[in-house]
Amino acid sequence: MAEGRNKVLEQIMKSGTVKKGQTVIVGFSGGPDSLTLLHGLNKLSNDKGLDLRLVPVHVNHLLRGRDAERDQERAVEMAESMGLQCLVFRRDCRGFAAENSMTEEEAGRKLRYDIFLETARRLEKEDGKRPVIAVAHNADDQSETIFFRIIRGTGIRGLAGMNAVRKLEDYQVVRPLLNVTRAEIEDYIESEGLQPSIDKTNMDDDYSRNRIRLRLIPEIESSMNQGFRENLRRLGENAREDEELLDSLAEKAFDEMRFPEEDSEFLRSVTVDSEKFASCHNALCSRITRSVFQELGIAEGFSRNIMEEVKDVASSDNPSARLELPGGASVRRIYGKLVFSRAEPLVPSGKETEGHDGSDGSVKIFSGTVSGIREAEVREENVLSDGTRVMAVFDLDQLKKNYPGIEIDPEKADGCGSTGQGIVIRTRRPGDFIQTGVGRKKIQNMLVDMKIPKELRDSLKMAAVGGEILWILPDSRIKSGPLAEKGRFSQDYRTGKDDAGDKKVLAIEYRIQK
Repeated sequence: MAEGRNKVLEQIMKSGTVKKGQTVIVGFSGGPDSLTLLHGLNKLSNDKGLDLRLVPVHVNHLLRGRDAERDQERAVEMAESMGLQCLVFRRDCRGFAAENSMTEEEAGRKLRYDIFLETARRLEKEDGKRPVIAVAHNADDQSETIFFRIIRGTGIRGLAGMNAVRKLEDYQVVRPLLNVTRAEIEDYIESEGLQPSIDKTNMDDDYSRNRIRLRLIPEIESSMNQGFRENLRRLGENAREDEELLDSLAEKAFDEMRFPEEDSEFLRSVTVDSEKFASCHNALCSRITRSVFQELGIAEGFSRNIMEEVKDVASSDNPSARLELPGGASVRRIYGKLVFSRAEPLVPSGKETEGHDGSDGSVKIFSGTVSGIREAEVREENVLSDGTRVMAVFDLDQLKKNYPGIEIDPEKADGCGSTGQGIVIRTRRPGDFIQTGVGRKKIQNMLVDMKIPKELRDSLKMAAVGGEILWILPDSRIKSGPLAEKGRFSQDYRTGKDDAGDKKVLAIEYRIQK
């Protein structure tokens, strides 16, 4: 019996899941597994100097009537016998399952982990130390989990089974008993003279997990392979090692194909090289796609089919191919790039602005003379820039020739004169055009030729007179090309460095807010 006791304590220490001086929240039903975990941690804390702050948490799911009440009372008593205070929470698991279209098993798990998180946050706030959450899954649970996943269908990640440590938001969930078998736990219980609570529903094979534990695995062990449980665990260990290698290769491939400078917080987007993604091995593509899902906050919906559809978009002959993804996201080809995004246009098409655009810049419109507004040399391309602002300068006489009613009122941000015909800052509208020097060009066609992402086109800011665009303003969301720096402006109203100082000009200043 002492051998079983020592094996439990040795495996808890060997797992490295708890460290000296930690606060440990222990999921404590009072059953054999959780009692062994709590008792073992308490023993190591006192006898081996780990000096742990142990906080047992018991959740009464209100499913088993008087039996659940007795288990709650016993959990409190067992914790007190170890000098510990057990925190008790009561939750209507059946009602929660019905409200959220879950099985009772799923609802119970969700409720428990929500309570663990709630407790962890409160304890951290009290003493400033981040606790860990310890649960009592054992080696047999690991075998059953892997077998259950095989039956349902899984990949290498699923075959790896449960990890000894996993993240739960900002906290760690640890499984110190993951390499301890159920037989070893029973030996520990007996050698320490413990009296755990017994949940009779664990003997009900109406539940899938119970059926695997009570019927399927024992039948295979008795008739085919006595070492079946151990073989399942070994399969899990092999799969975990393979998964770790593939994850590292996928991370490297992701870094090589990604354009981090084009990721956008506004768009919540991730951009990669479409050709590199399309040529990448499926084993890596699936992991890269899953990583993108995590970055975009897509909680569910990833599958092999999704990955293959994304790869079809990446390799499509259509340079604007698109696929809708779960969670309101999408992936689209933008020429040689593949953009995963949850974007929605910031400003509806054609909407006038109040002097601000989606790039955190402000716009001012005024008139004057070349010498009056020139603070730097007026270059041939009309644009002044000093890093904090960009100013486009246009021939005011030519503007008035084309638009006789135009007046520029310096007191008005949109430049509208008394006739109401003036410069406005807005997003594009159907029929908008810009003069290119060889004729007019539709804004839609120009944006396509400039390879501006489709999801950005409706939120770009433009200085317009009627349907004519004088200037497509620069935008910080675009990382290359003219719109990344100075914007694109009309060639019909150019001014030049040789213009006389008293030449009348219209100036539109875009000031970048740092």
